[in-house]
Amino acid sequence: MRRLPLLAVLFSLTAGCQQASPPGPVVCADAPETVAAIDAHLTRADVALAATDFARAFVALELATELSPRSPRVQLAHQRALVLRAAARPQVVTEDAAPALSYAVELLADASDLAAPRHLVSARLALLTGAGDRANAELTAALEADDSYAPALLLKAQLLRAGGDSLGAVAAYEAAVKAAPEDVTALNNAAVAYLELGRAKDALALIERALKQQDTAPAHINAADALVRLGRKAEAIEHLRRATTLAPQEALPLRQLGALLQDAGDLDGAAAALERARILVPGDAWTAFNLGVVRQTQERDEEAVSLFITAMESDPKAYAPAYHLAVSLLRMGDNQRAALALKQYLARSEGVAAEDSRRADAKKLLEGGSSPPPTPTPAPPGGGDFIP
Repeated sequence: MRRLPLLAVLFSLTAGCQQASPPGPVVCADAPETVAAIDAHLTRADVALAATDFARAFVALELATELSPRSPRVQLAHQRALVLRAAARPQVVTEDAAPALSYAVELLADASDLAAPRHLVSARLALLTGAGDRANAELTAALEADDSYAPALLLKAQLLRAGGDSLGAVAAYEAAVKAAPEDVTALNNAAVAYLELGRAKDALALIERALKQQDTAPAHINAADALVRLGRKAEAIEHLRRATTLAPQEALPLRQLGALLQDAGDLDGAAAALERARILVPGDAWTAFNLGVVRQTQERDEEAVSLFITAMESDPKAYAPAYHLAVSLLRMGDNQRAALALKQYLARSEGVAAEDSRRADAKKLLEGGSSPPPTPTPAPPGGGDFIP
């Protein structure tokens, strides 16, 4: 039998034709019709990438790969897609994905059109390992390559915010919104930054723009936060109702809805929302406490006592549940346990200036010199979430 030269063997292994599996027609990667099909898939992938529709892009790339798994241009297109997705979607930059992303960045080192996303992905990879200086250097390089690259501006804003530079973060968020006026992430994050500076009206304007692009629970939660600050609580309640519909497994909008309904006097509605939240986060001190206040206001003191104890056990530093626990126990005639609760309250609230008045009341109660307040004060609703 004639032995084939090594080069011939290698050529046969990398030839453009392959047998389908299971056996079927032979597909030749260099056949005109196959080349045309690959070109069509790659074009569709490019269109999807430009629209940041990464799921559709990878479907097109997988189909191109099936036609020509050894094609360098198909493989290169796949690496480009990995980098672009990692630049736009920080949640995909994980320890498991890091080796593949590092390789893609290295492979595309000479791709000038990918300079900004490539450096941004390198910055995200550096942050993953705690290399802050390298991350800042890569982020600077990304913005030098394209100073209006919205994903890089967003990361810059987040790093400034984390470092306590609120004004710098707002400026970066504003630049991101200017660069990508319809980017939901940029709009929502800029809105939250405005909320942190007390600019509720400006925040609401951005959130409304974001909601026109995409109806999301976080945007409704942030809208509710802005509306509460503007004194428009009825509208805030409707946004939170919508948030609970869009994200039924999220406790935050239920907790905030419960607090606002409680504040509005709808105790049954508040209790229903907080009970749902308790199912999702059974050990959450805030939820247990606020539900306890609702039950206390409804004069269902036995339930309130159980909830306040849960809140105190869940958060050993929480002092308000101890005070309210004492109120319910006094109303139930359990003076001994009430005295213990008041002592716990005084110990936990020591040094808290805002509690001076109530601490004075607690001391009088211990001395038997005053009666418990008839209407306990609910905890205020929480603020909006920051959307990464």
